[in-house]
Amino acid sequence: MLGWLWIIFSIFAAALVLWAWNSKAVKLLRAVRLENRGVRHTLQGRVDRGEPLLRTSLRLAEEAEGPNNANVGMITANLAQACYFSGKTSESEQLYKRAISIIENSQGKTHEYLLPALGNYATLLESLDRKAEADALRVRKAEVEQANPDIQPTSQGTYTSDGLVLEPPGWREHIDAALAAENASDAEDELLSALKIAEEQEAADPHLGETLHLLGELYFQQHHFMKAADFFERAVSVRELAFGAENSVTESSRIMLAKVKNKIK
Repeated sequence: MLGWLWIIFSIFAAALVLWAWNSKAVKLLRAVRLENRGVRHTLQGRVDRGEPLLRTSLRLAEEAEGPNNANVGMITANLAQACYFSGKTSESEQLYKRAISIIENSQGKTHEYLLPALGNYATLLESLDRKAEADALRVRKAEVEQANPDIQPTSQGTYTSDGLVLEPPGWREHIDAALAAENASDAEDELLSALKIAEEQEAADPHLGETLHLLGELYFQQHHFMKAADFFERAVSVRELAFGAENSVTESSRIMLAKVKNKIK
């Protein structure tokens, strides 16, 4: 009798877990997580990994909130960008049109959510030699920006058409000067200048991670272990976002952080 009760309980528990996993809230949570991973892979040049994640994210968001929700519009815009990077310009354009339409209908024609879609769609049109249409979209983007004066423009880095991150202007000069410096003081000044430039990029920009790691190494060599630990900790966080926790680049910062912590003990 107890055996049968246990079987019935197990079936009920499994059904409950399955229901919860497919519930609206859980689907939306899964969609957001997959979207974040998909965007990260796309912007780091791993479009082949990012695009499928974004497609799954879009499907889950549509199932959770319907096809005309603002979140669906944002994910659609991110998928459009992934398609653009992978050369699927026709699909990318259709997705951008859909994203803009969803956001306008759900949030209004001057909502801040429109800014990425308008800007990236304009870039796509320009790449197709449709400059007049691209210029019209940039005018629309400027109107949305004027309607949202509290939104501070932020740089998300500059990317090539295949999704590879370009170096921030002026960053390389400071890095090269730091590596060639004859004393630690000059190297520190150059690295801090490079850091200021890198911090203007997105949180997962690999140049930010590299600069933080180099500063950590500099302070480690000077036996400024507390400072070094702070920079290595930041480098690990940035590189995990940029490359993943298991990447060898991330691991190099993690190893140095462990060495510094041993010195502090």
